[in-house]
Amino acid sequence: VTVEGVNEVKRHTKPSQSNPQGGIITKEAPINASNVMLVCPSCKKPTRVKKVANGDGFARACKKCGEVIDK
Repeated sequence: VTVEGVNEVKRHTKPSQSNPQGGIITKEAPINASNVMLVCPSCKKPTRVKKVANGDGFARACKKCGEVIDK
């Protein structure tokens, strides 16, 4: 999973036709999907989720504030 602004790496490149200057390029590298957390829309914090029973099944809810994420 590639997340914007997370796990930025610097890559040293040789001069080529597409990049005649060469030099150090900063780019984003992927991280493992198990390290990605959902951001709660109500408390704006990264959180784990729990299953909450509603009328027709289950919905995801924030572990920190308890607000239902899936509506």
